[in-house]
Amino acid sequence: MENVYRGHPSPTGQMRDGELIPVSDAAEADTVVWFALPPDGEQAIWEGLSAQSAGQDQVIVRSVPLFAYGLGYGDRVSVIASAEGPLVATAIVERGDHYGFRVWLKNASASLADIVRTYGNMGCFIEGYSNQLVGLSCPSVLAQQVANALATDERAGRLLYETAR
Repeated sequence: MENVYRGHPSPTGQMRDGELIPVSDAAEADTVVWFALPPDGEQAIWEGLSAQSAGQDQVIVRSVPLFAYGLGYGDRVSVIASAEGPLVATAIVERGDHYGFRVWLKNASASLADIVRTYGNMGCFIEGYSNQLVGLSCPSVLAQQVANALATDERAGRLLYETAR
């Protein structure tokens, strides 16, 4: 089976004074942890997320997951070193306080800049992957407000979205 690795091209960001800047926790990430995704035919797929070491055999996720389900920014996970060396997640130990959303812009009327500005100004963390796929993460107190806004934008044809957790 062939391995496919999906890393994230940039650190998680947040809006401050109209600018997208790295989230301070994300800037403290000191490792990458690989999460196994459901296989796709003959391919084993892995998502690499930035993380911060948090004691023996544990890390805190400091990226917004774009492909791994049931996982969120700030979750504490247990890890082991793979035979090749990189860390691999084995279980979620403790949930963080963030809820995630995936936003798909293919054939939609919203631009990436619109999404970053709108949802960044609502308090979401932003994880860019491509011009068509972006991850959003927000504290639980904002999750329903963000979900409602995403649903409204989806009905208007501006985007497609799904919840990550």
